[in-house]
Amino acid sequence: MYSITKTPFGVKFTFQQTVDAAEMQRWAEKAAQLLPSLQKGFGLLVDNRQLRPGGMAPDAQRILQQMQASYKAHGMLRSCVILQSAAVTMQLEQAAQDAGTGSWERFLNAAALPDWEQRAVHWICDGIEPNPPAPAAEPMTLIQRPPQ
Repeated sequence: MYSITKTPFGVKFTFQQTVDAAEMQRWAEKAAQLLPSLQKGFGLLVDNRQLRPGGMAPDAQRILQQMQASYKAHGMLRSCVILQSAAVTMQLEQAAQDAGTGSWERFLNAAALPDWEQRAVHWICDGIEPNPPAPAAEPMTLIQRPPQ
């Protein structure tokens, strides 16, 4: 299942449960119809919180990647993908890495970030990095062994 919503910053796509290639193709056709109405510099929020692990087949992922490339070519500035499942996160991050979207796409874990929507909008509209920085590792202290 999917939905497409026009927003003040651009477009929000929501994917739920499972999406096969045929449904993704229908989604892509509807998503393409929005392109002429979007001003350059628009953003994209992709809500995958309810997508099941393995819920987006590889052929459906390819259609999604093609549409993302089309959106990027038509002026999309940034996108943010919201996830809740670790398995779905790994699957879609790998697909994004393969597609080379890392410079303009961010992934947020909604389970760990209750303010995920605000963070996503700040990324999309203002370019503010949405993920908190990783904690700095503490320096290691060497322990000297007693002489044997």
